[in-house]
Amino acid sequence: SPYAMTNNLLHYSRLQLNKFDFMPETILLGELIHSAIDLLKFKIRKKDILVKAEVNKEYKIVGDIEMLRITFENLISNSIKYSKNGSVVKIFAEDITSESGDQSALQISITDEGVGINEENQRKIMIGEMFSTPGTNKEPGSGLGLLLARKYISLNRGKFEIISKDGEGVTLLITFPALKTDY
Repeated sequence: SPYAMTNNLLHYSRLQLNKFDFMPETILLGELIHSAIDLLKFKIRKKDILVKAEVNKEYKIVGDIEMLRITFENLISNSIKYSKNGSVVKIFAEDITSESGDQSALQISITDEGVGINEENQRKIMIGEMFSTPGTNKEPGSGLGLLLARKYISLNRGKFEIISKDGEGVTLLITFPALKTDY
């Protein structure tokens, strides 16, 4: 949507100019993800996509809510954009705390049954090169969404990975240090 593109442009320019405030707070991961899905409900309905989100409502991370809101909106929006009509997008979060308990982390996976990302484009994404490819229904894009998401994940002490083969869908893995609670 034009609003999302303008919003991305605004955030991108702030990043480029180093004019952003990093304001960490405790965030309920499930609420964050469900609000992103809610914002995208028109796109989801238009392509008849089933979005399945399984996120423990107790999972918490510390981060900048605005940056992470934009991040998940962009990542989920891309999964929808590159999915075939009538397919499924799965969002799953799990605690991947190390056995010794010294590394506490939450990993979020966003998996679609879409067109996938070829190796060359995966390389471009990981080095921060801006490019855009049209969605399965010829939806346009600016190339800013993934760029912003990668940068914001990094600023929030997260890791970002892409698992994909051309034509076989995509799994995005986002890992953040967990805020330890007893869930």
